[in-house]
This record gives sequence, C-alpha cells and structure tokens, in this order.
Amino acid sequence: MLPTKPGPIRIDRFLDKKFKGVRTIWETLDPGVLGYTEFGPSGVTAFHIAPATGDLLLQEDRRINAALWGTYRDAKAIAQFKRLFPQPLNSVADQREWKFKEGLDLRNIVEERKKGDEAEELEYVKELENLKLLNVESMSGGFYMTVPPDALAPIAKNDRYVRKRGGKAGLAVARAPHLFWSITSAAYSDLDFVLPNPQVALSAPRGDADYLRALSAYLNSSFGQYLLFFECASWGNDRSKFAKNDAAPVHIPNFSDQQITELASLHRQLADLHAQDPQGSLFKEGDEKKKVLAPEIRVRLTNEVAKNSENT
Repeated sequence: MLPTKPGPIRIDRFLDKKFKGVRTIWETLDPGVLGYTEFGPSGVTAFHIAPATGDLLLQEDRRINAALWGTYRDAKAIAQFKRLFPQPLNSVADQREWKFKEGLDLRNIVEERKKGDEAEELEYVKELENLKLLNVESMSGGFYMTVPPDALAPIAKNDRYVRKRGGKAGLAVARAPHLFWSITSAAYSDLDFVLPNPQVALSAPRGDADYLRALSAYLNSSFGQYLLFFECASWGNDRSKFAKNDAAPVHIPNFSDQQITELASLHRQLADLHAQDPQGSLFKEGDEKKKVLAPEIRVRLTNEVAKNSENT
C-alpha cells in the first residue's frame, strides 16, 4: 500500500542514499545548532550533525520499529525486562568508568592530499604503529564469543591518520579487555586493537575483565538480542549495524560477584568450543541455507543467563 500522506524520513538515511560518498560527521555543535552542510570548490563535502538530532531520530525510530515488528506482548515483555534489569548499559559504563565509543575514522593521507583544497586537516596517530585493526568483514554474519586473532591486521603507514578535530576518540576502546558489539554478537577480547568507525565497542579496566565476559554472555543470549533489536530501530529496517547512541539504553542485569564469576566461566567454556572450529562461528546451516546458531549453544547460553539473572 502507498502512504496517503507524506511521512517522516531519517535524515541520515536520506543523506546516505542521495549523497553517496559525502561523509556524515556526528559532533557537538553550538547550542541550538542541529547541523550544517560543509561545501568545497566542487560542492558538498560533508554533513555535520549534532548528537541531539540523533537522539530525536532514535526516539522516533524506536516507536516506528516497535510498530512494525512488535506486538502488545512485546511491549509487555520489554517493560518487564526493564523492571527486572533497571540499569541501562550506558549508566553501568559511566558508574564503572568503562569507555563506550565508536571506532576510529581512519584516513589515507595520500588519498586525502589528492582532494587539494577540499582535503581535511589530518594528524598522524603514533599509537597505531603498535596496534592492529579489526577486519569487521571477516566476522560478518557470524556469532562470536571472542574476537579471533586472525581477524586482526596491521595498519599500513599511510592509513594511520585521523581528522585533527576529535578524530582520536576511538582510541579509548582500543585497549583490552574490550567488547566488539554488533547485531550478530558481542565478542570479547584480551588483545589490543582498534575498530573502524562506526563499529561500537566497550573497554573496561583490567579488573572488570570477567564482568565484560559476563556481559558478553548476556548480550549474546536471546534476552540481550531481543532487547537490542527493539532499542536499535535501524536493525530490521534498512541497516545491518547500529550506532553507539542507538544501543546505549539497552537494559542489563545488575550482576552480583557470584553471577559474574559463573557467567564468565560459561563464557570461557563456549569460547573454547568456538576456538576448536573458528570458521564455524558456532553456526550451522539451516533451512534455505541460512546460517543459524546451533540450538544447543543458544539454549545453554540463554538458560544459564536466565538462571544467573533470577536473583538480580
């Protein structure tokens, strides 16, 4: 059916589709400014959008996503989850001094110089000399409890550049222990590496390594995936990834020390299982050749998370 009247459209999606190759930059702007367009000699070079604009878009998209995919039972279930797990992830991250960021927007200095007057001011990031970059495509579509070492690759010298203004923020989640979070999995790692923008990661102090493992188990369970789906409006709509602000409100259990220990132990067991067959990604081929999570792994993971969250 065609709409009977004009409807709203996400501005960032419109820009992506109508201005291919033009960058969208999310940054803090002056009070009252929601965004502006940057021009060069050849036309539009970038769109700058304030986070406040994104928050407004996300509120509308969550409403639309629930209407498209959810039912009255889903609304009741989500409300119940939020009563059981009253803490949103971003709140826990702030309390425990975790870093919750998107990755680095790496630039190639040679390609940037070819733009002449339209080239942005870049700076060389010395820290990248000793860090590898996660090849996100190598993990695409798979379910991972941990980041496989072979998914990390050296960063070429010409690619170790970022925008001079705020471009190094993604380094905050480069140090282990950290969690690479996507719509398919929340993969833990004890290895240092950087993520490409706009991928999302959490980084914690070394003493919270088991907490991150427990969180990985929860986010990879049916509960975590269910809540993430309804918080991330773009998932299930027209995109296969989400932004940090999209996922920040996902509610998580208030784990006790014992629950952290037990879930971290479960995480290690499942990670060891995966290490025996890394290409399998704990998936098997289902009907219509679609990759689906092996039932015994999903059931075990979800049941253990449920059991350990009962007294939260």
